[in-house]
Amino acid sequence: MPITKRQIAVLHVLKQQAGFGEDEYRDTLFRVAGVRSAKDLDQTGFEKVLEWFEALGYRTPRKPNRVNFGQRPGYATQKQLDFIGDLRPKAFDHDTDQGFSHWLERFFHVSHPRFLSVKAAGSVIEALKAMDQRKK
Repeated sequence: MPITKRQIAVLHVLKQQAGFGEDEYRDTLFRVAGVRSAKDLDQTGFEKVLEWFEALGYRTPRKPNRVNFGQRPGYATQKQLDFIGDLRPKAFDHDTDQGFSHWLERFFHVSHPRFLSVKAAGSVIEALKAMDQRKK
């Protein structure tokens, strides 16, 4: 699965922070991930490049910024919401909010994971795990 535009932007920011020229950046991509352009990277290659920048001492974003909804009795816990956020890109081929929202609406009758009950959040987690396993 190719990387997203946001992931490409992250790599370009890291390139700028490191002060790499275009040739040096492309040589690094080739040495680390075997590609000449960030557009050609897959998720595994992207992770390798992030690890390489981390080894150089640069801070890389490992998890997207997440909103903490706090403790809400009867609703999904923050731990469940974070777990759903981690499983979502693995289960869906194209990481689009619209596709995931449509899936949630169709099967769980909510527009966003924060509206899930604790029980429903567990069901969503199990469904996402099963979807990921089927892909493998």
